[in-house]
Amino acid sequence: MLNVRVLVDDPNPSMPSSALSVAGSATRPVLLLSTGDLAGLTSYVVATDLVSGRLIWKVNLRPTFDSAGTAGQFPIVFNSSGKPVVVFSGKTSGAYFLADP
Repeated sequence: MLNVRVLVDDPNPSMPSSALSVAGSATRPVLLLSTGDLAGLTSYVVATDLVSGRLIWKVNLRPTFDSAGTAGQFPIVFNSSGKPVVVFSGKTSGAYFLADP
């Protein structure tokens, strides 16, 4: 079992708020999901290693409490160097593209 509140580690209680996407490989599956709180104050996209249950990364979509969250899915595309890029849309803020530099 994954505890989203523990993974996000934010003072506002977080819960899943999107479809779940699983990526990675058979030996290292990764769960991608959006989290949020009931008051709409926080919104994160998180990647979690499903084998260890540990957070790989998280992105705060509301660092100043004025940008939109997301509740979509998280398709993965590959850039020209062959590195994976997570793509998703904000509710009102457009598209996000997350990748390692």
